[in-house]
Order: sequence, then C-alpha cells, then structure tokens
Amino acid sequence: MLAAALAALAAILDPGLTRTKSLLPIAVVLALGGGWLIGLSHPVFLGIGMDLPGVLVLMGMLVLMLARPLSPERGMVRPWLMAALAVLVLGAGLSAWAQAAAPMPVAEAADD
Repeated sequence: MLAAALAALAAILDPGLTRTKSLLPIAVVLALGGGWLIGLSHPVFLGIGMDLPGVLVLMGMLVLMLARPLSPERGMVRPWLMAALAVLVLGAGLSAWAQAAAPMPVAEAADD
C-alpha cells in the first residue's frame, strides 16, 4: 500500500523520473522494501539450507526490482540487458539439462 502510494507520488512529481525530487519516493521504497527483503533472506536460507543456496538470488533480484527505477535509461543499456537475459536463459537451460541428464542417485534402504 505504501509502495503504491509512493509510486503514484513519483509519477505525479515527474512521470519520466528525470528529476531528483521524483526519485526520492522510489529511494524510500527501496530502503524500506529492500531492507525487509534482505531481512527475510536469513530465515529463507535457514529454512532451505545449503541444498539450494540459489534461492538467495531470488531475494536479491526482488531488491533489484525495487532499485530498477533509480537507474537512468540509456540507449547503451538495452544491448547489455539482452546479453544478460541470454546468459540467464542459457544458464537456466544448462542447469535443467544437467538435472535431467544426471539425476541424483536414489539412496538404498538399509537392510536390518
């Protein structure tokens, strides 16, 4: 609710997000929401454990989602974003293929 109100305030002040006063509400949302998400990272990591540490990347990406409006849009940024997307898709595909190609062996039951 607070994030939506601050986003509306930023849009009223400057829809293009080019002036400093329109970035202030976004910075407040980033500080509050980002701190909350980073605070949640520890219990999430403890709950999942060392088996899947990549879950912390999800928390980091959620914080970056809040920080994205603070980044100025330039023409040079788009090719880098497309390259990053390609690397992300290739990495996810390679990870999925590796899981399917060599699944974890099933533990044998102990005979008593």
